[in-house]
Amino acid sequence: MTPYYEDSAVQLFHGDCRDILPQLGPVDHSMFDAPYAPVAVRNASRMNITYRRDGKMYTFGYAALDRGLRVAVSREVARLTRRWVLSWCDVESIHRWRGSMTGSGLRYVRTGVWVRQNGAPQFSGDRPAQGLEACVIAHLAGCRMRWNGGGLPAIWIGPIVHANSTGRNHSSPKPEWLMVQQVSQFTDVGDLILDPFAGSGTTAVAAKRLGRRCIMVEKSEMYCEVAAKRLSQDALPLYRDQGGTSEPLPHVGPSRSVHPRSATHCQARRT
Repeated sequence: MTPYYEDSAVQLFHGDCRDILPQLGPVDHSMFDAPYAPVAVRNASRMNITYRRDGKMYTFGYAALDRGLRVAVSREVARLTRRWVLSWCDVESIHRWRGSMTGSGLRYVRTGVWVRQNGAPQFSGDRPAQGLEACVIAHLAGCRMRWNGGGLPAIWIGPIVHANSTGRNHSSPKPEWLMVQQVSQFTDVGDLILDPFAGSGTTAVAAKRLGRRCIMVEKSEMYCEVAAKRLSQDALPLYRDQGGTSEPLPHVGPSRSVHPRSATHCQARRT
């Protein structure tokens, strides 16, 4: 395969992850934000939402996640991943991702949440707004778990990348601060991270800044171009009014890629 973009820390492949993942080798972690479930996409499309400055209706810009894609991705990340698997999803899909992951042989650990401080209100006004997103956390079964978060809970609190943010080039991006925290907590310097739903490349930006490596897969050529441009500029922040900085962030966590004992055990189980 020929990468769409490549540098010393990142490889980006353009295509359907169902076609590309079977051609990849082992990775240390998988961290991704898959498309929303049909109900979430359908509910959003029913509303006359006008966030943007130009007054156009807000849409997700991608098809809803179907069962076949969820199962295929779960199976491939279970085959490839030595340690942590993190999947962002809408709250209604937690049980679906958990079932797909455990059905593929991964160990379900728990579900974390991102509490969105400045999320959109419920525009219909007839029910509470959705104030959080879920992150299903799994791990290679039979392998010792370890992370850099100590006793912290799996709760991340902070702002979204607002639809009116300057330079926003994705319909539903994860904020950079969130991915920096997750990469810092779940991975170590030198680790290789897989993101099969790369979008605008925020996972890779966080990985590159924190001394990790990343393999990305993205189906949309438009988003491949956004991610490639962003990463070729030394991972500059995409959203200037979200408090980003172009200065490299300090390395967080141990200065080793994998704990020696857990590495031997995990790799033995992979062979």
